[in-house]
Amino acid sequence: MAVLRSRIERFLDDLRTGKAVLVEEVRRDLAPHLDAVSYSEDGRVDLSSCSQHLRAVARAYSSAASHLGPDDSASAASAETTSSVATSEKHQVADLNRQLFAHFAEVFRSFTGSLPNDFVPPGSSFGREINRLGEHLRGHRRQLDNIRVAAQEAQFALREHYKASGNSRLEAGVSLPGQKLVLGGAQGFSGSSLNAVRSMLLYADTILIPDPVHRWMETDLELEAFSQVRMLQDIYHISKLRPLVDADLPAVPLVVFPSWEKLMEESDQATREGIERLALQVFGRAVNSHFDDIEEVTSYLRSSPVKFLEGVASSQLFIPMGGKIGEDLPTGIANQRQEWVRLRSKKFLEAANEWSDAEVAFLTIMERLSPQFHVIDNAQTINASPLFALPVHWHYFDVCYQASGAALEEEGILSANTLKMSRALSEKEHSWLAKVPIPDLVRLRADMANLDFRRSLGSILSELEQSTQGNLDSTLSRVTIALEKLLNDHGREVRRLDEAYRRRHAKTVTAFVVSLGAAFLPFLPPASSMVTVAVAAKVAADVVEQKVHRRQMSRTLMGALAASARSTRNS
Repeated sequence: MAVLRSRIERFLDDLRTGKAVLVEEVRRDLAPHLDAVSYSEDGRVDLSSCSQHLRAVARAYSSAASHLGPDDSASAASAETTSSVATSEKHQVADLNRQLFAHFAEVFRSFTGSLPNDFVPPGSSFGREINRLGEHLRGHRRQLDNIRVAAQEAQFALREHYKASGNSRLEAGVSLPGQKLVLGGAQGFSGSSLNAVRSMLLYADTILIPDPVHRWMETDLELEAFSQVRMLQDIYHISKLRPLVDADLPAVPLVVFPSWEKLMEESDQATREGIERLALQVFGRAVNSHFDDIEEVTSYLRSSPVKFLEGVASSQLFIPMGGKIGEDLPTGIANQRQEWVRLRSKKFLEAANEWSDAEVAFLTIMERLSPQFHVIDNAQTINASPLFALPVHWHYFDVCYQASGAALEEEGILSANTLKMSRALSEKEHSWLAKVPIPDLVRLRADMANLDFRRSLGSILSELEQSTQGNLDSTLSRVTIALEKLLNDHGREVRRLDEAYRRRHAKTVTAFVVSLGAAFLPFLPPASSMVTVAVAAKVAADVVEQKVHRRQMSRTLMGALAASARSTRNS
């Protein structure tokens, strides 16, 4: 909360001193929000009086000022805020999303010659195909030169789009109504990130995703290796969601926004202080000590490395990149060093070779805590609940929440119920939620089926909550029971439909038998062939009707979820 307060106070101070100048239209729009601001007895801004719109503008001003420098702060406030003014935030952000994904596709095609969703054939993988492309290009120098030119042009166009759109997507995300989630915990967008988003698209109204491509263009990432390949990998995974972006849906399902994380870590004082404050709380809790600044932590780990590592291990504070919770410390540190060899530059590795195990653990944990700070910061700005892709991200969120999250819940920034729900739905046993085909998600979102799903799930959960405690384990159990009940109800409805048609078929066949017997009575003319054709036609018509009804049921929300569950459990 201190970071948010500092940003708002800086913005208000710059407005008073004339350092930040707003165009008349923006000033008019912001005036009632500014008038509502009140102050506590110590002169600090009372955050409860600050609207979500004002919070978003202050965040936009802070990131713009960091990007442009102090001399350009006034123009930054004007340009960045003006870009967010539109008659319809929904249509504006939807259009900006489509433009962004079109740029992603062009950048990807400039490097690979293929659109993201056409790049990997069935049975292959991104890694295999990108390696194959690299091997091919080694022997084709002229083609490689053409790719460089095309890639530079596509990336320049994307940078221009970022410059023109500024923080519009973030600010529009604040204004969007409904249940919102914001993805966090990692800087890139992996297959796990994709699954996390897909699993929640039938629950949340809007999922906000920090732009994973923007980070590759925001600062000079000289310590990162294979940056172009990793950028393409981010584009490949996030482009799977493009049909949802291109569709004209009643509610905006996705907003991809630049979060300026690296830039703000380098240039924004409030961000640096916020990350440091979080780190001091987490490390202090782990080693049962009090630290006033980060230098005290580094001094402690160098003077008492054994105690530091013992505290880190006992609190499960160190998990190597790509590692699992509970991995023993020596193995984890060795694996982290190998992970750096794979992903970091030669310059970084030269420094890392001199670091002790305690320093490796410290720096790895810091790299884990920074994304946690940013997702909490984004949640505060957007008025959304955090969403994570992997158990390790949820683990570090738990660590941070225990250290400082209670205050966020008290302020109404984080909803414990929504956190438990998003965590429960992203658990491994519910992975089938992420397997609903994207075209089905588009169709179901067009029907606003997410509202029905949330309402149905909530109704069952409210009944179950009356007999269980409200901790995380009980929430996971209740969600599992609720989902199974919804699936079972759908299955029972399908079986009821099949039974109704079975009885109809039996009735038709019985009538056929009676008619056939009557056809052989000596005083009636022979008509068995006509009866047979008529009855067969009736049975065939009933079968077609049954298939139509079953197909209609399969296209409903629960039909799509049931198909996804069956596919996952049978695989």
